[in-house]
Amino acid sequence: MGTYLLNIGVLLVFKFVIAKSSVMTSEGRQMTSPRGKMTQCVKTGPCSCRTADGVIDLSPLADTVIARYLDVPDTQGADLYSWNPCLSFTETPDCVDVAACQRGIDLKSSMNIGTQDSAQFVVTSGGHLTLQYTYTDPSGVNRTTVVTLECNPDAHDDEIAVYGEMVAFQYSLALTSRYACVRH
Repeated sequence: MGTYLLNIGVLLVFKFVIAKSSVMTSEGRQMTSPRGKMTQCVKTGPCSCRTADGVIDLSPLADTVIARYLDVPDTQGADLYSWNPCLSFTETPDCVDVAACQRGIDLKSSMNIGTQDSAQFVVTSGGHLTLQYTYTDPSGVNRTTVVTLECNPDAHDDEIAVYGEMVAFQYSLALTSRYACVRH
């Protein structure tokens, strides 16, 4: 009987810890880091969405002049990527009014890999929230940029990881930020 009660107590604590962790921001707002699977985030703006638990808003990360994340090399060192949440930017003649741009490491080539008006919040089958952008080039090739949003309520500096073109015409990035957390 003692072991049975201990197991129930451990199970209850385990469920509580897995459910979610939350902290208060310096502005006094509560942020939640979902530990279970997120099922939906309904777009409320170009870079914000609403979950059952609150809002995710990336607008504090938007740059009004150029990409917030400019010419970040991918993990293979093959290409450079630029991305700006919320607002379009122009970097080269081939990347005009874009959300994301890919440039050759030699800076001689570039291409639009997503526009702001195409932005969609998509929850993956694993429960990860992504912000996805698309662009169909003049030859009919569909390109998709997928930015995985990773919540870190303790992050003072945002981190961007660029994995690049892991699948043909699909470009992968990951943002770790306190702004990727659900705010109540």
